[in-house]
Amino acid sequence: RERFRLPFNRSIVAHADSFVVHSDFVRRRILAARPDAPPIAVVHHGAHPHWRDEAWRDQAQRDEDRHDEDRRNVARHDLDPHELDPGGEEQHDHAQHDVHRHGEDSHDQTWPGEDRRETRRALGLSQNVVDGCLVTSFGHVQAHKRIEPLLRAFALARRERPSLHLALVGALQTEHFDAERLVRELDLGAGVHCTGWVDEDLGRRWLRAGDFAVQLRGPSTGGSSGGVFQSLSLGRGVIATDSDEQSELPDACVLKVKPDADEVASLARLLVRLCDSPAERARLEAAARRFVEHDCAWSAVARRSFEFLRALPDRRQ
Repeated sequence: RERFRLPFNRSIVAHADSFVVHSDFVRRRILAARPDAPPIAVVHHGAHPHWRDEAWRDQAQRDEDRHDEDRRNVARHDLDPHELDPGGEEQHDHAQHDVHRHGEDSHDQTWPGEDRRETRRALGLSQNVVDGCLVTSFGHVQAHKRIEPLLRAFALARRERPSLHLALVGALQTEHFDAERLVRELDLGAGVHCTGWVDEDLGRRWLRAGDFAVQLRGPSTGGSSGGVFQSLSLGRGVIATDSDEQSELPDACVLKVKPDADEVASLARLLVRLCDSPAERARLEAAARRFVEHDCAWSAVARRSFEFLRALPDRRQ
């Protein structure tokens, strides 16, 4: 059953004095059940700009490797360390500044300091995947995430673009849908990677390795998709379902597919299009970073929630 209609949720909707929700879709559902129109704030799901953390770690490791090599050269040749790096400390600081700058106007495919090919190698992926276009889908692999239409669309797209690869990153929920069986039926074994359950850190590494994410949903459960916001938090563009709360996500960083009879064909066309266009992927990524930093940063989410709560009466009227 749809989670919004479960008895416990109906009790909350019936008796709560006010609400903080993530979408106008849920706001409308509450108002349909509450003609007294209680106060409702629509505040985006929060997200942390994890691409900054990952870029800093990569840059720090490269700096450490470079300094280790410099020290080895000094030890071998009894050289002055400043002869190895004329820019000295100032040059090192500039490199760090480049990693941390905002990338909204850049059409580079990757955030400065990011190397998704190296991330794929570290995950143990084959050279074909390292050199190809990797699509990710993050979260429990289950029927309502619309994994079946995704796999069928991916099969169509891969006939045209064999360089496409798909990673289903999350625990397999096989009670109502067996993803691995469908992968075998569609003869996609070489193109689809089912990771099984992963912890949060490894999940982010998979998202970071990808070129874009597909996070479908339907029927809606009313809540925002954690997979969408995890993908955006790594600066990745997303393909989502054009329905309910997901239809409200910004078009600049989230492309949408309607869950209708043409869903599989439409999604296949989008997969091929993004595979062929690093420039479009880069525009989606820049927009994802802007959206996370300007609308979903936890500080902004906390501020909007606080302002709403502060404006409420201090006791029930």
